[in-house]
Amino acid sequence: MGLEEDFNRTLRGTSLKALALGAALATAALAFGRGPQALGVMAGCLFALVNFHLLARSVVRVTENSNPNRARGQAAVSFFARYLLTVLFLTMVMLNPDFDFFASVVGLLTVKIIILGGAVFGFIRQQVRHGFSSGSGREVD
Repeated sequence: MGLEEDFNRTLRGTSLKALALGAALATAALAFGRGPQALGVMAGCLFALVNFHLLARSVVRVTENSNPNRARGQAAVSFFARYLLTVLFLTMVMLNPDFDFFASVVGLLTVKIIILGGAVFGFIRQQVRHGFSSGSGREVD
């Protein structure tokens, strides 16, 4: 499998898991009659996915650029643009009474939760397979 295929597979898998997490949280909120929280979580999750894909596109563009100064500039512009979009999103959510602000923040964290959860799960699985060794392969006195 090539690097690009692996990148796209990881991007797609992370996105689908984050969307499933957002949908599960929104469904739970709806089950308890919390409509604004459900809308907030889903809006935050969808925005997080857009932001994640913008980041992925930016990484590809920057790494393909052979001029280091230009690549650095592209990365900086992309970074600030994504944060500006996040501020605009949070402002819109804060001003709209149909959305719960804090639930939107939880939705924004779904991609991060999936990435961090996957790393923690992978670490624990690796430790269980190797018997929680110290990692050096030799006994400690």
